Amino acid sequence: MPDWTYLSIAPAKNKEELHALLTKQEASTDPYFLTIVDKQTQKALGTLALMRIDPKNRVIEVGWVNYSPAFAAYAYGYRSAVFVGKICV
Repeated sequence: MPDWTYLSIAPAKNKEELHALLTKQEASTDPYFLTIVDKQTQKALGTLALMRIDPKNRVIEVGWVNYSPAFAAYAYGYRSAVFVGKICV
């Protein structure tokens, strides 16, 4: 289960609730949720969302960041944020 420490919603009580939440997030366009996937293992390592997307002013907010413990322990989290910044510019 994800680390809910900094999320503004209550933790899912079970896998079914988590699945329902992820399905809802998948359908959302604002915020626009992304999954961070390891290319080698094809395992999900975390999620983040792009919010308040304002192309005219070239502004985007990144939030709902949730890294797995293994992912958070390395510099990959920073790299994923930099990558998102590059593709959004």
